Amino acid sequence: MSKTTNKNHGVLRKVKTLFWTLNLMLCIMMTCCSGKKTTEPPVIPPLPEENFEYRMISNNTEIEITDYIGLYLEVGIPNIIAYRPVTSIGDESFYTKGIKSVTIPNSVARIGIRAFSNNQLTNVTIPDSVTEIGSSAFGNNQLTSVTIPNSVTVIARWAFSSNQLTSVTIGNDVKFPDDTNYGGFGGNFGSVYNGVGGTFTRPTHTSNTWTRMP
Repeated sequence: MSKTTNKNHGVLRKVKTLFWTLNLMLCIMMTCCSGKKTTEPPVIPPLPEENFEYRMISNNTEIEITDYIGLYLEVGIPNIIAYRPVTSIGDESFYTKGIKSVTIPNSVARIGIRAFSNNQLTNVTIPDSVTEIGSSAFGNNQLTSVTIPNSVTVIARWAFSSNQLTSVTIGNDVKFPDDTNYGGFGGNFGSVYNGVGGTFTRPTHTSNTWTRMP
């Protein structure tokens, strides 16, 4: 590859990074200036694809992210990489990266084992495209609440363990393959949940007493 081509690629990467940074700043300014209070996490603009390692799956028609190699602690995952939809967040792809917030695109169907484990996430929005959440996928973060959409049919063992959860909302079609663990929500969650979706709360994240909300 010629020096000119390398130089052009370097300029393109700098332009993409600058565009993303300006986009993020604009989103923050709009949120701050709107005066609206919301419990929803901010939508983070998707990062350029150079921040991710990935592989093609499903006969090269879809993308699975295998590793996050960027330095940003607020991560917007793109819904398209290499002209293909991102449908899977691979096992341990964001494991112990120190990220504080993440936006998962509505193209993702699978969130793998320990995909976002051991970070500093305080909130997350799981899009209604997701059908499977792997073991310890969001374990060991700082989540205080989570909403699991009705599209999710499988939540594996310890998926949300070691967080600070005091509120959980679950769709009616959600299934827990390991009925002794119930996603790591702890306490009496299994007996209160009893196979029926709804919103469940407890007074503190260390309490063993979950209550179904009316």
